[in-house]
Amino acid sequence: MALFHWLAALIVLLSLIYLSSVLPLAEWLAALRAGLAVSLLPERGERAWPMWTQVGLVLVGLALFAGMAFLLWIPLFAVPAGAAFPAGVLGLILYLAGCAFILWARRTLGKMWGISTGRNVRLLDHHQLIQSGPYACVRHPMYFGWWVAMVGLLLLYPV
Repeated sequence: MALFHWLAALIVLLSLIYLSSVLPLAEWLAALRAGLAVSLLPERGERAWPMWTQVGLVLVGLALFAGMAFLLWIPLFAVPAGAAFPAGVLGLILYLAGCAFILWARRTLGKMWGISTGRNVRLLDHHQLIQSGPYACVRHPMYFGWWVAMVGLLLLYPV
């Protein structure tokens, strides 16, 4: 059972780093260099902030979020000793299903996906409404995937 918890923790940690840091940051940097992404910081007069400042801001934000999530975790319920392992297995399955749904939705969006801020959303001429894949049945499939993954994490780490 201890091996399961170590493997589950490794899977969760690596997938969270990939889904919330590596994938978005790499694609945002590529789009920013191509002029297709929005800057995260407002422009100063005629000049944009340097790339290293924007990347540093993103990394500091991610580090603060990860630290706060770890330190402020509040258990919602206690699982009886006999149900801990089955709940953990079900939680890992739900977590992986949610992550798979997020990746499916992201892949379906293709070039229509991008990071934007509420102040500076860019709509390009080639943008189109995606209505296939998970978008045919769920209005916001990436949010739905995150909710399923979080329910899985609650079952996996209830205390």
